[in-house]
Amino acid sequence: MRRLIFVIVLLFSLSAGFASGWVALPALRSASSLADLREDYRADYVLMTAEIFAADGDIQAGTDRLRELDADSPTTAALLAAAYARQAGYPETDQALLMDLARAMQAYLPVELDGTP
Repeated sequence: MRRLIFVIVLLFSLSAGFASGWVALPALRSASSLADLREDYRADYVLMTAEIFAADGDIQAGTDRLRELDADSPTTAALLAAAYARQAGYPETDQALLMDLARAMQAYLPVELDGTP
């Protein structure tokens, strides 16, 4: 009898939790974007882009990915990520990937000293 009561209470609790979470109080969606990432996550995003670029060599796809960060330019995003990686002590292989991407971006989309493409 105790087990039956336990199972009934457990099922009721689960159904009440699901109902309140999905129907009564659903999660609010926020309007966040990649531009809202902290610097360390931005560097990780650029590193993932650098890893993809190292595999496929598609500079246009890499440029499109880095534009989503809403930086001054994709080249600036790559250079800032490379600088952060050096400062934060990323492994040499990761730093090399970031520098390769930054060099490719610089050749593809040069940035002047004042920060404008």
